[in-house]
Order: sequence, then structure tokens, then C-alpha cells
Amino acid sequence: MAPNNFRGWLLDLYPSNPGEIALWFITENGKRVKVVDEFKPKIYVAGDIKDLEKLPDRLVGSKSVSRLRFVEKYVSIMDIEKSKVLEIEVTDYRRIPFFARKVVRLGTYGKFRLYNVDVPPSQAYLYEKDIFPLAFMEVRQSNGKCDFRLLDSVQSKDYELPPLRILWLDVFVEGSKKLIGFYDRIERFELRYDREKIVIDGGSERDRLLELVKRIKDIDPDIILTNGGDSFLFPYLARRALINDVLNQFVLSREDVPLKAKLRHGITFFSYGRVYYKAPIRRLLGRVHIDENNTFIYSSSGLEGLIEVSRTCRVPLHKAARASIGTIMSSLQLYTAIKDDILIPWKKTEPETFKSAWELLVADRGGFIYEPKVGVHDHVGELDFASMYPMLMYKYNISAETVLCKCCPNSKIRVPELGYHICQRRKGIVPKVLSLILSKRLDYKRMRNQTSDPELRKIYNRRQDALKWILVTCFGYLGYRNARFGKVDAHIAVCAFARDTL
Repeated sequence: MAPNNFRGWLLDLYPSNPGEIALWFITENGKRVKVVDEFKPKIYVAGDIKDLEKLPDRLVGSKSVSRLRFVEKYVSIMDIEKSKVLEIEVTDYRRIPFFARKVVRLGTYGKFRLYNVDVPPSQAYLYEKDIFPLAFMEVRQSNGKCDFRLLDSVQSKDYELPPLRILWLDVFVEGSKKLIGFYDRIERFELRYDREKIVIDGGSERDRLLELVKRIKDIDPDIILTNGGDSFLFPYLARRALINDVLNQFVLSREDVPLKAKLRHGITFFSYGRVYYKAPIRRLLGRVHIDENNTFIYSSSGLEGLIEVSRTCRVPLHKAARASIGTIMSSLQLYTAIKDDILIPWKKTEPETFKSAWELLVADRGGFIYEPKVGVHDHVGELDFASMYPMLMYKYNISAETVLCKCCPNSKIRVPELGYHICQRRKGIVPKVLSLILSKRLDYKRMRNQTSDPELRKIYNRRQDALKWILVTCFGYLGYRNARFGKVDAHIAVCAFARDTL
């Protein structure tokens, strides 16, 4: 039972019962406690005001609706004035996809535009409460609701973290098969925790499964590391538990929820000439499961880098471990947009500005390529720009809504060669996001170079390395067709400034 008031670090969060979200904290005195807060996500409907004013009468009595009200929001990132929209508080996030399609049908597929429909509920909660993973805070509970007072900052570089319990789980099967199947029996488990190796190999397979549950409950790890946990290991363990009739007792989460044996499919995608497979998430409630075969940030920048991007971009740890860099960066853009009262489009509709054949030839030239002199040369110098494209985007306020904006046609900031005007009235979402990441990365590099402590040097280097990946992605994502706040014109503008700079 969690105390009514305590101070601690937010480890994990996820939707639980309808209208509720569960949060797990590590308190100052080392206890792991769960609290439940009331949370009902909100979606927004825009359209002609006459049609909007009739919509509430058609939604009254719906089991999906908790509350309806009209509010003022920026419907599009290009808008310079707020518009009246209908805010719908939904009883349960699981009902949102069905309910959103119902609203679209009520508008005969053309009258209404929906927003904030597919914002992940855990992230929506973090945005609304203005908190972030592993933030240190004071928690107060009253009448089923939680109140948070942050004692931490997302801008902080020398933040304190709780001592995390990290356990490595490995499974060995009977025989010497190269390809393991669900019907191969478990020979032993090996756990590594706090520099100690624990082997579970006694008794029957059923006994070994139950002993694993007992050991994990006794150790009570915050993070469980596996090799292939998402793609095979956890589904395999669940199937073996089912075969041995102990599935209901096979609990690896902090919640009393058995590991699911349900088969789920991952996704296969093509990128830069290669085919990749991404396994589905196998998560543990109240703990963080990291599959070393299904994580980019953890593999590249270690746990320190993973925690840094999770805190900075407000993405739960288990998701940040598996998400692409673009998805992680998008979370920070979504947070910035929501705080600026800008709605998140369900289906992107912002088109590229029309260009003639000549304008397209001039604009779509990419970066500057200098043809070198053929031959072998000595006394060759190398010049490296620090985060060149992100710095240009930040310096010249380049974002989807600022390039060719509606409010500053006479702006003095012009894109070289193209003549596009850039907004001088407001700071774009992308430059706002880059401001935080650029400043933190520069500070980490400075701190890394100044410290004499090798352990701190490693931590600072991993944190700046993780932020570097976000900066590397931000330019390409600006021109990505599915990016919420991307636009080809802004992508082209960055290339033009880069050519001019070089």
C-alpha cells in the first residue's frame, strides 16, 4: 500500500482500469510503490461551427463520452489565430479508435476533422501532468487522484537517479539444437544480478519455472535484460508455462498479471536497401524489460543514453528502448505542440507548396557536393561542423509552420536561392525542440571534457551520444511524408542554407 505522500522517481506507467493510469515509483527510502491516478484522454473535433454546435446533441448518452465542451485551439500549425473546437473527454482510451470512426461517419466523412486521436495514452498523461520518466517528484494522493510537485527539471544535466536493480535473464534448453522451438524443454535458467550468478536447474521443468518466478519476486528487479525476449524468449516461456499448467502462476511483472502466451506478429520494413524485422513489445507491468536484440538506443548509448532520451523526450523507458529515433523525437514535438495549444492531426493533410518545373529544379538540389581534384594529396585538412543542419534549423527558425508562413510575407529572413520567407513572429516547433537538445548536448560534451572522473566521463559521453542521434534524425524527419510537423518546403530550405554556408 503506497503512502499518501512521498517523494521518489517515476519508473513506469501504463493504463490500467478504464479512466485510470497506474504509476510505479522508487521512493527515497528504496521502496517500490504503485499509485493509481484518474486519467481520461481528450480528443478534439474541428469543422464548420454550425456543424460542430449540433454534434454534442448527437453524442450525449454515448458510453465513450465523459465530458464535452468547446475550447479555443490552433487547428493547424500554420494557423495564426485559434479556432473554436469541440473537446471530448473519453471514458477509456481503448474506445478512442472506434469512437473516432463513429464521429467521422456522423460528419459523412467530410464535415469533421479529428485531432489528438492516436497520441499514446501514457505519453498523453506525461504531457498533461508535465512530468517525465525517472523525474524526482513529490507525490500527494487524495480521493483517487494524484498531485505532483516536480523536484527535478528536464533541462537538468547533473540529475540524481535512484539505485536501479538490474537483472539479466538467460534460458538454456535441453539438447544441442541450433533452432529452438516452443516444444523444446527448458534445461536451466541463469540469472545475473549484483555481480552474482544464479543457476536454476533443479527439479522438473515445472519446478524450474516456479523457482524463476520466486527468484524474480525476491530480487524484485526494476529492469530485466534479455537477449531475444521480445521475439522469442518471453513467448517461449509463456508457452512452456502453459504446457506445464502453471501459466496463471507465471508472473514476472510487479503486477499480479501472468506472462501472456498470446502470439503476436512483429513488422517487417525496408530501409536504405535492407529489410528489417521489428519484434512486438513484450512488456512487464511495473518493471522495464529491455531486449538487447530489439533496441537501438540501449545498444548504441547504454542505459545512461536510454534514460537521457526517455527523460528529455517524455517517452516511457520500455517504449524508448524499442522506438525509432524519429518516434522518440516526435514525442518531444507532440509535447511542445500540446503546450502551445496546437492540435495533433490524426491524418496529416499539410501539402507541399506547388512548384513549377523550374522552381523544382532550383529548389530540390540537396546538399553541397564539391568535386575533389583527382590524385593523391598530402597536408590535407579536415573541417567538421558541430550539428550543422540542426544548428541551421535552430538559427533560422526553420519548421513546417514557419517556412512560407501566412503572417510574415515581408519577413527579412529569406531562404538563399529560393527566396522563401521565414516567420519572424513566432518560434517554430522544430527550433523549440532543437533548442533543448542542442544546449544539453553541448553542456554534456563540455562536462565530459572537464571532468577527471572516468565514470562520469563515460556517463556524459553516453548521454551526449544519445542526443546526437536525435539531432541526426531531425533533418531527415523534416521531409518525411508521415512526420506530424514535417514539410518538404522546410526540408528544402535547410539544404539551401547549408549550400550557402559551405
